[in-house]
Amino acid sequence: MKKFLKRNVWLCVPLLSIFFLNFDTTGDIRVDRILKQLAVYRDSLWQQKINLHTDKDVYMAGENIWIKSYLLNASSFMPDSVSKEIYIDLIDFNNRHVQSIILRNKGGFSQGNILIKDTLAEGNYQLRAYTNWMRNFDTDFFFDKTIRVVNPNYENVVTRSRISDIERCNKKVAQMQSDYTINFFPEGGDLVAGFKSRVAFKAENGMGNGIDVTGTLYSANGEKIIDFQSSHQGMGFFTFSPQSNEKYYAKVRFNKEEKEEKANIPNVITQGISMEADPFLPDFVRIVIRSNRTVSANIASNEIILVGQARGSAFYVSKGELKDKPIEVLVPKKHFPSGIVHFTVFDNRLEPACERLVFIDNLKKQNVNALEVIKKINSDSSIYTLKLTSKNGNPVKSNLSLSVSENPSGANIYKSNILTHLLLTSDLKGKIEAPSYYFTGKDEAIINLDLVMLTHGWRRFVWKDLLTAKFPNLKYLPFQGLSIEGRVTRDFFGAPVAGTKVRLSVLSSYNDVFETKTDSKGHFLFTNLDYEDTLSVKIEAIKNSGGNPGLIKIGDTIVPQITLTNAEIRNVNYAKSKLKENGQRERLILREKYRAQNREQSKSSGRIHERPTNVIEVGPDAVNYTSVFQYMQGKVPGLTITGNSIIIRGINTITGSTDPLFLLDGVPIDPSSAASMPPSDLATIEVLKGPEASAYGSRGGNGVIAFYSRRGEFINRGEIEFDMKGYHKVAEFYVPSAGASQYKPSDYAVPRTLYWAPQVITNGQGIATVRFPNAFKNENTQLTIEGLTSDGEIIYYNAPAK
Repeated sequence: MKKFLKRNVWLCVPLLSIFFLNFDTTGDIRVDRILKQLAVYRDSLWQQKINLHTDKDVYMAGENIWIKSYLLNASSFMPDSVSKEIYIDLIDFNNRHVQSIILRNKGGFSQGNILIKDTLAEGNYQLRAYTNWMRNFDTDFFFDKTIRVVNPNYENVVTRSRISDIERCNKKVAQMQSDYTINFFPEGGDLVAGFKSRVAFKAENGMGNGIDVTGTLYSANGEKIIDFQSSHQGMGFFTFSPQSNEKYYAKVRFNKEEKEEKANIPNVITQGISMEADPFLPDFVRIVIRSNRTVSANIASNEIILVGQARGSAFYVSKGELKDKPIEVLVPKKHFPSGIVHFTVFDNRLEPACERLVFIDNLKKQNVNALEVIKKINSDSSIYTLKLTSKNGNPVKSNLSLSVSENPSGANIYKSNILTHLLLTSDLKGKIEAPSYYFTGKDEAIINLDLVMLTHGWRRFVWKDLLTAKFPNLKYLPFQGLSIEGRVTRDFFGAPVAGTKVRLSVLSSYNDVFETKTDSKGHFLFTNLDYEDTLSVKIEAIKNSGGNPGLIKIGDTIVPQITLTNAEIRNVNYAKSKLKENGQRERLILREKYRAQNREQSKSSGRIHERPTNVIEVGPDAVNYTSVFQYMQGKVPGLTITGNSIIIRGINTITGSTDPLFLLDGVPIDPSSAASMPPSDLATIEVLKGPEASAYGSRGGNGVIAFYSRRGEFINRGEIEFDMKGYHKVAEFYVPSAGASQYKPSDYAVPRTLYWAPQVITNGQGIATVRFPNAFKNENTQLTIEGLTSDGEIIYYNAPAK
C-alpha cells in the first residue's frame, strides 16, 4: 500500500515564536497524537476521488453518453492505479439502475460510453461512479452528476403503469419543492455567552435548492434582536451577542410568503471557546479564538491547539495558552493546497471545541501551468493545437479529455466540472448549486463561497472518531478487480460448509476454470476476473466423498443503494390514443417475461410446482415499502396479512399452524426471514393454493409463497449458472452526420456533440493536436478540456470553440 511522505507542518506558539518543523515528534504528546492519527487515516484508509468528464449534460434518447474517468488519490491528487475497476451506474428517479458499466482503470484513467435506451422516459437521471474500495465508506464520497434525457418518441412506448409511476414521482417532487426549512450555523459550532457571534443560515426546499428567506431574531421573552435576510441561494448571516441563560428563536418568511414560521436557534453555552475566521486577506487567514472559561493556575489546562488540515494532512499546527484575552493568529495561505481547509481548535483534553471550514484559492499563485489552445480551420476539418507549459516555459505532460459541442443559447451555465468537484463539492455535505460560479473570481462569488463554507458540513471524517481510532470496517478490497463472492451452507441460514472445493467455470467462448476452497465460515471468493462484456458463468460446490454439496448463495453483487433528491422527472402529456395499444404490448411483454422466467426458475431453483395460483410482478414502486408483506397487501384475493403473519387457507387441523411454506429461490425459509426481506430485492412473488400447493405435500398444507430474487440464480443447491458483467468494451466516437437523428436536437434544446476525444496526451514538448472533420456549420460551439498533469495539477478549460 502506498506510503505518504512526511509533510512540513507550520508549528507556532501564538504571540511567541513561529518555525517550520519536519516532525517525527513535536515534543507535545497531544499534537503528536493528532498528527499520528491523521497519518494512520491517510495511509490505511486512504480516500479516492473520481471525476467523470462527459461530452455534455443533455442528451436525446438513442445517443451515447461519452465518458472519461479520472481516479485520484484524494490527498495527493495523483492518479490512483491501485483500484482495478470503476463502476458507473445510470439511475432513474426510483433509484433503479437502468444501465451500468464497469470501466477498466488504467493508471487512474479510463474511458467508455453508455448508450441511452430509446425507451427511457424524459427527465433527469443520476450518473454515479465509484470503486470497490470506495464502498467501504459513506456513499457521499461517490461521484454524482445529473444529466437530462429528452425522448420525443416516448409516447409510443409509455404505458399506464409507467405514467402512474411518473405521476407519483412528480407529486413527491412537488411536495419536496414546497417543503421549506431553515438551519442556523453559529461560526465555530457554538453560541458562547457574552461573545459577539456570527450566525450563518441556509433556507432550502426538500430538493436541497436554496430559497429566499427573511426573518427576525427574538429573545425568549419576545424582544426583537435583529432582522436578517438571505443574500445568495437562501444563505446569509447575522451577528449578535448571545446572553447566558437566554434562549432565542426566529420568525421567518420563505419566498416572500405571507405566512410566518417559527424556527429555533441553537442553544447558548455558558462557558466555552469561540472562533471566528476572516479568509478575505490576500495572503493570510485571520483567526481569532476567545474563551470565557475559568482560568486555571495550571498552564497546561489553559492550552489550546489549532490545527489546519487539508486533504487529510496537517499543514498548520499552533499551540498557545488561552486565558482572559483572545488569541489572534495569521495563518499563511501559501502553505496550503487549493481547496477546503478544515480549521479545528482542541482544548487541553484534546476535545474538538470549534471547527471552521475555509476555502483557500491558491490556483493563480500555485498552479504554474498555462494551457494555450490554437484553432485552425481548413476546408474540411478543424485542428486544435494544445500547448501546456509551466510558468518558466517548460513543457508539461498531461492526460486530457476534450469535448466540442453545440451551445445553442450561447449562455455560460455555472455547471460542475473537474475543478469544482475535486476542490469543492466532493468534500462537503449537502447540495452545492451552480458550483462553477464560485470559481469566477468575482468579489461577490468569493464572499458567497464563504457562506457555503459556513453552512455546509465537512464530510471526510469526524475528529472524535479519528482520535479514538473508530474506523470503518474494510470489507471491500481495492485490488481484487472483478470478483464473485459467496457462501456454502448446509441449508438456508444453516451451518457453514468449511473447506469444501468451489469451482468457477467461465462459459461462453472461454471455457476457463478456477478453483478455491471455502474458509471456516463457508465463504469463497474469486478475484481478478479479467473479461469483457457479459459472460455466462457456473459455480459448483464439489461435495466431499458421500457428502452433500451444500447450498450456494452468491454474495453482494448488487450495487449499493442511495436515495436521490435531485432527479426530477418531467410529466409529459402523452397521446392517450396510444395508451391502449401500449398497455396491450406491456401485458404481452410481461407475460412472455414471466414465461421465460418461469422456465428458468424451474430449471435452476429446484422448483417442483407447475404453475402458481397468483403471481405478483414486483415493480419499481417496491422501493416505497419497508417489508415484502406490506407490499403484498391487497394484491392477492383471499390473502390475509396481519403484521408479520400471512394466512392463505386458514388453520391447519394437524399442526395448528397457520403459516404457509415460504420459499426463496426454491429454498425454504422461516416466516421471520420472509417478513424482513426488502421487496425491491425481488423480481416475482408466487402464491400457491389448494391443488397448486399439493406438490409440496404436507409442508404446503397452508399454501405456499415463493419469492424469486431479481436474479433467481443467487441461491441454489450444488451449482449455479448466471450471467456476469465484465469490463466495458470501449466504443469509438464518430462524428455524426447532420441527419443522423430522427429528430432535430436543436428543436428540443439538445446540443449535439461535434467531437469527443477522451485520450489527449501532451508530449515531451507539452503539445497535443486534435483534428476532426467539419460536419456542422455552427458558430455557437463550446470547447471543454479537463484533465490532470503528471504531477497532479488540475486542468480545466472552457471557452467558445471559435
